[in-house]
Amino acid sequence: MNIKDNEKDSILNMIIIQDLNAKIQIEKLKNTLEQNKIIELGRNEMLSNISHEFKTPVNVIYSTAQLLDLEKTQNDYKKLHEYNILIKRNCDRLIRMINNFIDSTKFEANIINMDLKIINIVSLVEDLTMSIINFAQNKNIEVIFDTEEEEIYILADID
Repeated sequence: MNIKDNEKDSILNMIIIQDLNAKIQIEKLKNTLEQNKIIELGRNEMLSNISHEFKTPVNVIYSTAQLLDLEKTQNDYKKLHEYNILIKRNCDRLIRMINNFIDSTKFEANIINMDLKIINIVSLVEDLTMSIINFAQNKNIEVIFDTEEEEIYILADID
């Protein structure tokens, strides 16, 4: 910037230097704060959903336990067996949800190590289907695995 007197002679030359580093840092912090707010909202929503998902099987287990108390006086072993199956099924459901939750938090924190391999997903699903055939037959359930595609390859961690 030049400051001149009436005769158009420069009496002062001034250079203004503004440090933009502080502004850049403030913008980065604002962006980080916004991202953290979005992440926090997502976490809160996820925890709310998880809480609801856990409550359902726990309520079923608790209600079944109450029914067991009522049925034990009537010696209805068939109903007791059905209630026991219901309890086991919901316990398995809770265990799966807990394991999935633990795995997802590990994955988010980059703690989980993925062992990615190219696999034939059709073959994997067929193997899984065949592994339940005996169980299904004991329950008089017919299981049929039929696919138009014999091979579909994907990148996955089979564990």
